[in-house]
Amino acid sequence: MLSPKSLDRNDGLIVNSTSSVFKQDGIIALPDFIFDNDALIFNSNPFSKITIVHKPTQKKYLSVAFKNYPFLGIWSKNSTSPYICIEPWHGITDYENHNKELTEKEGIIKLTPKETFSCNFTIEILN
Repeated sequence: MLSPKSLDRNDGLIVNSTSSVFKQDGIIALPDFIFDNDALIFNSNPFSKITIVHKPTQKKYLSVAFKNYPFLGIWSKNSTSPYICIEPWHGITDYENHNKELTEKEGIIKLTPKETFSCNFTIEILN
């Protein structure tokens, strides 16, 4: 299986290239600089669950489980922030060459009047 790649960005907009972030199947190291160029964005989202594991002790801290989300974002404000966000997404930022037409935005969900849409995910804090 090929490792999923994160979409690259320039000035906040997605460009037509990707980056490998996996050191081995299913494992991303999170060095301080990994979010220097903003979020890791996976499209199409191959994941259904993400678990944060402390590498030296193998202790599991947190899991986020989700299904049917086309995108996944993993981000932090900067290298000194004490948190990491794991967010299943239905939409992403625009590509560099996007025409800025909202109805043509990638991932947009169009509903007819009175139509509803719902989705869910679970967060589990592990001991």
